[in-house]
Amino acid sequence: MSLYIFSVIKLAGVDVPRVCLPDVAERLIHAGYNATASKLLDASAQGRTELDLTPSERGELLAVLEDPPANLVELWRGLRQERSADAPNVGDQDTLRRTDALPATG
Repeated sequence: MSLYIFSVIKLAGVDVPRVCLPDVAERLIHAGYNATASKLLDASAQGRTELDLTPSERGELLAVLEDPPANLVELWRGLRQERSADAPNVGDQDTLRRTDALPATG
């Protein structure tokens, strides 16, 4: 087994260096997300290589990484991309609403 496997943990599909986790945890704690911070630190201490995160936890990470340091930019991008893919396309919904409001023609 490679040493690389133990030096990173996969969060939201992104390999994050374990040395970054204390910074992420500190940001989470400062924002009041103590449970998510604890979950990250516990997973790292247990030597886990991947951590499943709920949508809420992913949102908390995204919130605290608004201005990420260089070593966390990839995680921030992954979370933003995931959030964008999950968000409904408002323009399409508005078009549908306008179309539904048109009178029927016979």
